[in-house]
Amino acid sequence: MTDEEEKAANKFEKLRREAEEKLNEAIESTGGVSNENAPGIKGLLHELQVHQVELELQNEELRETRTRLRKMKEKYVDLYHSAPISYLTLNEKGEVLDANLTAAKKFQTQKEHLIGEDLHSYVVEEGKDILYKHLRKVFREEKPRSCELTVEPGADASTPEGDGGSSEEEFHGL
Repeated sequence: MTDEEEKAANKFEKLRREAEEKLNEAIESTGGVSNENAPGIKGLLHELQVHQVELELQNEELRETRTRLRKMKEKYVDLYHSAPISYLTLNEKGEVLDANLTAAKKFQTQKEHLIGEDLHSYVVEEGKDILYKHLRKVFREEKPRSCELTVEPGADASTPEGDGGSSEEEFHGL
């Protein structure tokens, strides 16, 4: 069981205990079961049982959905990291949040060194303002845009397979 699943199970148990306490309080507040209120309590009990079954079905559906989402995420991550073209995930300041191996090779650095770096440091001086404006538009309008930038390898040229020199790259912001 993963940490997420364990937290969800603990939360469910806590909710169940709270529901049981409230039910016991409701029964006590009515003065117990008597012939006068027995039909109302039986109806309430039936409604609670139906609601419990509904919640159990919803919980199972949520588990299945979480499993499907986890599998989809794994496929996306594999596709992202093994793509033959460079992929960078940036925040609105231009910091690299994630990168694939192809991007690391293009920037002549290790992937671990690229993450956390400011993409502006890899863009030639004339393109820094273009990148800044591009990122502002992308994050403000939240629609796909593109711009062309000239990039150059960073100071860490420790990747032996690097091409060397500057290269013109098209940058797509999604």
